[in-house]
Amino acid sequence: MEKFIENLKENVDAFEDAELTPETNFVHLEEWDSIALLSVMSMIAFEYRANVKNEEILSCKTISELYELVNSRKKIKG
Repeated sequence: MEKFIENLKENVDAFEDAELTPETNFVHLEEWDSIALLSVMSMIAFEYRANVKNEEILSCKTISELYELVNSRKKIKG
């Protein structure tokens, strides 16, 4: 979870200075906008090789829920 939050902060400019925890309701942050959504989608695809739809991201209430969604969609290397 810590690495996931670190990846969010490194890859989503809007989250760079935000205080993020697993319980953070990220879509209600002042910094959240359509660019942040696209950045999250890109980070998930690149870092985790997972495809998630924007509606699925928006349905997550917390970073923890987003993390669980990403883990359920990760492609297993092999």
